[in-house]
Formats: sequence, C-alpha cells, structure tokens
Amino acid sequence: MLVVFLRLLVENTLFFSVLNDILVYTNYLKQNMLMSLTNIDLTQPQLIEKEKIPNLSFRENIHVHQHPQLENQLKNATRLGNNHKGKVSILFVDDSGLKEVQTTIWANGSKYICLKGGIWIPKNRILEIKA
Repeated sequence: MLVVFLRLLVENTLFFSVLNDILVYTNYLKQNMLMSLTNIDLTQPQLIEKEKIPNLSFRENIHVHQHPQLENQLKNATRLGNNHKGKVSILFVDDSGLKEVQTTIWANGSKYICLKGGIWIPKNRILEIKA
C-alpha cells in the first residue's frame, strides 16, 4: 500500500512539474506575442492593390480595435458595391502592419468579406470602412 502511495505521489509530482513547465512556456509565448505586436506600425497605412492581398499573411492572433459601427459600414459598403459598383477604402491589419485598399466589396460573410475578384479579408482584421 505504501509503495502504491509513493508511486502515485511521484507520478503526481511529475505531472504537476510538467504542468508547471507548460504554464511557464505559455506565459513566455504570450509575452513574446505582445512584444511582437508592438512592432506593428498602426499609424500610417500602406496603400496596396487588391491583387496583393492573397500574398499577405493573417496567421498571427492579432486583436484590432474596430470602428464601433463596422458592421453597418460593411453592410453599406456591400450594398454600394453590389448596386452601384462603388469603391470604398478598407483599413485592415495583416501580420506586418496597417494596410489600406480601395476596392469594391461584393459579399459580407460572418468571418470574411469578399472583394471584387474573389479576394477575401478576415473581418477580425478590419478597422474601418470609408466610403
């Protein structure tokens, strides 16, 4: 009985040691992610052509401060694009910084918007739409 108890104690100690290592590493990753996010320039957008968007990276977990009326802006911009073929300016963030593209929005989905030409931008990376 004592041997079983000691064995369980050692296994649990090992388990908690591994768990602690995982928590320490997770905190390390979070701190480094925050440090890498501070290197992104959000002051001056880089104007790009919509054809360049598929070459951009959206892999990092970046939270952007979106305009409070973004959903309304997206609905109006989609309506403008579908009914009048009107272009809007889209401010968004990829993994390297702030971008701006002037194009037509054709569809507004739950997670992405579709631009003219079948190009997609994640909605969680869009800051604002300007007509």
